Amino acid sequence: MLIFHSMPVHKGVPNRGSQLRMSMDVRYQRASEPFNPDNAKADGQPLSWDDIYAGWKSDALKYYWKRILLTLREFDRTWFDKRDNRAFKLGE
Repeated sequence: MLIFHSMPVHKGVPNRGSQLRMSMDVRYQRASEPFNPDNAKADGQPLSWDDIYAGWKSDALKYYWKRILLTLREFDRTWFDKRDNRAFKLGE
């Protein structure tokens, strides 16, 4: 298992082994901090949330983020753009 902070520039490489390699992107934040609505999208999924939830036997956890009082704010890429630009300059 490899776990790292989201700030380092990182990239996966092709799996040249004979075994399945699985990747999972797990994020968390305090509910009191501004939430980017894009983070509630079913990223990487060919399905919508309605499709994903279609076979669930209980509705208790479906769309849980809609029941939490959240402050919505679009993502500000400023810091990430600065980080990426610095990393690319260092890489040169």
